[in-house]
Amino acid sequence: MKTIKQMILAAALLTAPLAMAQEGVQQQQHREQDPKAMAEKRTQHMTEALDLSPEQVEKVKAINLAHAEKMSAIHQQQNKEEKQKNMQQLREWRLGELKTVLNADQIAKLEEMKAQRKGKHERKGQGRPAQRTAP
Repeated sequence: MKTIKQMILAAALLTAPLAMAQEGVQQQQHREQDPKAMAEKRTQHMTEALDLSPEQVEKVKAINLAHAEKMSAIHQQQNKEEKQKNMQQLREWRLGELKTVLNADQIAKLEEMKAQRKGKHERKGQGRPAQRTAP
């Protein structure tokens, strides 16, 4: 009985790094995904979640494509601080553009979706040590 427990523990210890490596590969694949495919996926999600009109879909698709192409270029940058700054500016640009296309209810729903995503990422990070910043 004791050896069975030891074998299960050993199997768990051996497979955990593989599972974490797979998650890292999936994240890398997401970053390397074609900007057009990313824009299509995001537009489809927004169409369903925000009940976009056909006119809005076309405008949102163009915004999402421009965003994805620019984001892809930013990911190629080496300087982490510059990359983060540029990504933040691009997110702000996208939100501003979307606000010119969406109605008030859709903007509220978009903000709610953003808050839910942010909460999900914060919960996902619980239990991890806080990252130190340079003085």
